[in-house]
Amino acid sequence: VAQEADGIDLDNLDAVLRRLRADGRRVRFLYVVPNFQNPTGLLLGREKRRLLLDWAARQNLLIVEDDPYRDLYFEDAGERDIRPIKADDREGRVVYLSSFSKTLAPGYRVAWIAAPPALAGKFEMAKQASDLCTGELDQRVVFEAYKRGVLARHVPLLRQHYRGKRDVMVAALKRELGKSVSWPTPQGGFFLWATLPSGIDSDAMIPSAVERGVVYVAGTAFFVDGSGADRIRLSFSAPTPDRIDEGVKRLAVTIREALAHPRASAASPA
Repeated sequence: VAQEADGIDLDNLDAVLRRLRADGRRVRFLYVVPNFQNPTGLLLGREKRRLLLDWAARQNLLIVEDDPYRDLYFEDAGERDIRPIKADDREGRVVYLSSFSKTLAPGYRVAWIAAPPALAGKFEMAKQASDLCTGELDQRVVFEAYKRGVLARHVPLLRQHYRGKRDVMVAALKRELGKSVSWPTPQGGFFLWATLPSGIDSDAMIPSAVERGVVYVAGTAFFVDGSGADRIRLSFSAPTPDRIDEGVKRLAVTIREALAHPRASAASPA
């Protein structure tokens, strides 16, 4: 479904649902990442959260709310802006998912789900069929970190840490590429979603970028209709600020080269 500046396009959502049903498809649920979506970094607007619940009730559908980045908001977003859709669910229409891997530590692949008991029981059975159960040690470490206030002390530091990296990336993009590349400034999360100048194919440009020691995810990976060649997803979560700055410099050289040789950049990579 198409996205707007404040998240999912509700008119397009209706159009997609009508088209799928007209094709005889059974639509089971809407999957949405409301807070700092991967890849766009967009924050779903407060009013749209309410409207999505109303929409799900009218259409008799579930919403799967995937919310791993909720606590990683920056100065432009607060608690009211990141309120889960699930918090206002009175009919059991929202299945809420989140994880400790983005806050406590990436190695802790411990997540949780809030769902109607009938659904949660089925999910548990399916998971047991796959891996028996999540490691007990990891769960106990997460529990103690929460109980002892480690998470409460740690998360504000993470916000400051990632906000600083975002600022470095935005400043470097402005300095190196000016207005030739555009993006919505992420208010949280890990990602920046950039639109390249017209005529550049982000897939075809990857080999040249890799030769310079920098890599990104091409936009086509995030579209279902084959579009997105003019988009790239950049991540500021792992690299140091110095490496972010250097990476943007190298990316800018690659983009300028593609602009100077548009035919080469638009060709399919070997």
